[in-house]
Amino acid sequence: MELSRKRSRVLRGATGLLATALFATASLPLTAGAAHAEPVSRSLPYLCTMPLVGARPATAVFEVDVPTGIVTGEPVTIGVDGELTLDATTSQAMRIVNAVTLEGSAVAHLTVEAPEGSLPLDVPLTLPSADVPPGPPYVPTVIPIDGGSAEVIFTEPGPASLIAGSLTLTLTPRQADWSLTGLGTFQSECALQAGQDNVLATFEIGPGDPGPQPGDVTLSYECALPLIGRQPVTATFRPEGPATVEVGRPVSFGAGVSATFDDEMTHQMFRMVNATTVDAAGTAALAVDGPRRDDFASLGSLNLDRIVLPPGPPYTALGTDGRLSATDVTFARRGPGEVSVGALILTMVASRADGTLSGLGVFGVPCTQDPDQDNVLTAFDVVRATGA
Repeated sequence: MELSRKRSRVLRGATGLLATALFATASLPLTAGAAHAEPVSRSLPYLCTMPLVGARPATAVFEVDVPTGIVTGEPVTIGVDGELTLDATTSQAMRIVNAVTLEGSAVAHLTVEAPEGSLPLDVPLTLPSADVPPGPPYVPTVIPIDGGSAEVIFTEPGPASLIAGSLTLTLTPRQADWSLTGLGTFQSECALQAGQDNVLATFEIGPGDPGPQPGDVTLSYECALPLIGRQPVTATFRPEGPATVEVGRPVSFGAGVSATFDDEMTHQMFRMVNATTVDAAGTAALAVDGPRRDDFASLGSLNLDRIVLPPGPPYTALGTDGRLSATDVTFARRGPGEVSVGALILTMVASRADGTLSGLGVFGVPCTQDPDQDNVLTAFDVVRATGA
């Protein structure tokens, strides 16, 4: 119990220091929300097996929609639509069996060449009813490809590309009265003709939020924001520091930080003042409880990445990452110790799209830690110095 009383005293002292601290703002961008690049279009030649006439040339035009801001660990939806053209001889074969329309479905067999390896991606597509042109002379049949999509999750960051492969068609020709022809519904395998540049898209996979890991410490806060008052914030600390410290040797303790303004009202408030970005930095009250009252109260420097605000509605929680850094400490005695974190004070800057300050200007945001939480970031042992 002595350790708990001691930590409370040190944290109160550190909180007092917070009131007079000066803060700098961070300016590293953080993308929020999913955006999409302009769809990429590519035309590729195939050979498709058809009843009555065998292997016939066909052309598929793919329009691929790949989102921007792809990161590891999060589902990515890749969309495909376009157009399929079957040659004039295929049209003639369909007319021989009195078909006037052709419809069905397809599967585009794609591959994602990603840092973790080759990932197969089968995209189901719809082929709505299209007219089979009469003849002679016979001309190609053009069938639109209605949009389909498939989802993939990447585990490693780095460059990636989307590669086209074969197509599997399931086709139903119909007569003028909508009845089936003698061909019924048939399947056609389409092989990509050799020598083609079949790269549909290239993109970059960024590192994602790894989520809580063993040893992470997640704490809840209430932060006083302008216009809307106290709002909930969740901070996850990923402690960094040695488990063993030598007497008389300087040591520093820090942590990676992920912070989330949990209530969508925070996002809405910033957009109400026409802000498009928010920068934040500040300090955290730290208590270092060393062996035999070898204690320190200090301020850790907290630097957070820029938050880019989606327009909304809908409005969402706002997340950012950053680092908590502390000055070096030195212990004179051996024994166990621990580092705890307490209150936070942020300095925030909400800016408009043209870079000018919003009506909020530069403002301070005090954050109090919710009670009854285990706020110990890391524990360590102070040992005799090597050679002593």
